[in-house]
Amino acid sequence: VAALIQSKRVLEGIRAVGPMADVQLLVVGDGPLRDEVDAAGRSLVGQRYRRITVPFEQMPTLYASADVLLHMSKDEPFGNIYVEALAAGLPVVAHDWVSTRWLFEDQGLLVDTDDPESVRNALRRAFGLKSAAQVAARRDLVNRRFTWKVIAEDYAACLRTLLT
Repeated sequence: VAALIQSKRVLEGIRAVGPMADVQLLVVGDGPLRDEVDAAGRSLVGQRYRRITVPFEQMPTLYASADVLLHMSKDEPFGNIYVEALAAGLPVVAHDWVSTRWLFEDQGLLVDTDDPESVRNALRRAFGLKSAAQVAARRDLVNRRFTWKVIAEDYAACLRTLLT
């Protein structure tokens, strides 16, 4: 799930997934790289590749139909996509850096996304992280840190600090 722009590194994701013969790849998004992304998907993933766009209100259904979210961006300041996927209970494979370590705590599979084999290994692990307890832990992280109520309380505490 990403805009098809260079910084989202969708092409790198396709290249990483390509050799995984037992994986279906659904790219959700559009943008200036759509033709290049589709060409790479058809070439490297073949019949196991599909790209679609969906309205925002259908995203929960989309997440519910997925097994894993792979997001290759190396500098996502704060990815709503991560919170949405965690809220759906999905395991997430993402780039390992300070922001994703903070956001995911212990609930993400964080790797050097410049290394396709590391991405593939993380995806293989992610497909096994589907127990009820693992899904609940991902959802609990969202409820504990990223609901509007929690965020509003954090803002209020920040403002109180600034005003005192």
